[in-house]
Amino acid sequence: MSADKQHKRIGLAAAKGMAWTGFALIVSKFLSFVSQIALGHFLEVETYAVFALISTAMIFATGFQNPGISKVLTQEQDQFDEVFGPYLSFAIVMGLMGLVTMFLTGLVFQLIYETPYLSSVAATHSLSIPMVGLAALLIAVLGIRSRFRDISLIEMKRSLFYYLILIGLAAVGAGPFSIALALVSASALHIFLLRRVLPDLNLQFYLSTQEFFQFCVRMKWVILASFLMTLGQRGDYLVLGNMLTNRELGFYFFGFLLVTNITIMLATGINQTLLPILSKMKSNPVELRQKVLRMSGAIALFSCLICIGLVGLGGTLTHWLWGGKWDGAVVVVLFVAAALPIRMMATMGGLFLRQMARGEHVF
Repeated sequence: MSADKQHKRIGLAAAKGMAWTGFALIVSKFLSFVSQIALGHFLEVETYAVFALISTAMIFATGFQNPGISKVLTQEQDQFDEVFGPYLSFAIVMGLMGLVTMFLTGLVFQLIYETPYLSSVAATHSLSIPMVGLAALLIAVLGIRSRFRDISLIEMKRSLFYYLILIGLAAVGAGPFSIALALVSASALHIFLLRRVLPDLNLQFYLSTQEFFQFCVRMKWVILASFLMTLGQRGDYLVLGNMLTNRELGFYFFGFLLVTNITIMLATGINQTLLPILSKMKSNPVELRQKVLRMSGAIALFSCLICIGLVGLGGTLTHWLWGGKWDGAVVVVLFVAAALPIRMMATMGGLFLRQMARGEHVF
């Protein structure tokens, strides 16, 4: 295949992947927006304080939930048959370790913050951690096969199921358990849907003790980066949980959640779509750098437009949608929205460094 045809094929795959990812993001964000409106009416402000502390507890479990195996698998797709079994086993073991970590963290947080139901909600939430890690690996397999349409359709189905369950639980009075129960249910459905479109995938579990420790050493920078990035994003709740009342913390988290949901979905879409494409170009650093720069320009423009819209209309919409109930969160919405383009560029920078095999610099 000539170089021009190769470039066209890569460009077409990237365009299709971005189109499907963009569509899935629109659907998911619409569902998230609708659910946020409903939850803002159904749940009390203090309930969001529990959500904030659960999010903080995930700081210590995030590295186990997604230790970077899916990204490494994508980068080593040429040896897929040899590495998939050990990577799958490692992801499951790490997920189980994350489950235990989250459970224990919930117990400790209950003693520190004395917030009702905190340890029970953390225990429920921990059940989703192994499933999320396994789902990330299966999504990577679909990405390697350039099946972005399947990834997007499954994500839309998962999102629809998650938000319907979430709103239903909140409506019947599940309170702080709403998100945890919905997440566990949606994670189980996610794995079922992913497995159904990968019937030919041989799920073999084999991992020696030596291989496990080798993987731990190899993934140390990725795991450390996950911990540090999550600490940077959610570490403020560690302090604010003791400084603020539950009501004040609830306002803070609600406003933060409104904007960061968009940030997370954009970052996820960038990684799922661009990582498989850029991995095929890592042997040519010059071309890789040029491609990343071009894609970064488009993403910067898109994120700036979102930022302007949120800053300009965020306060008015927040007051109108909830009748003044969440006006205490407006300042948080504006400040977090202003940083959206910078956070997207950080995502692109990390993606580029991973392709250049400089994982120790990602964080």
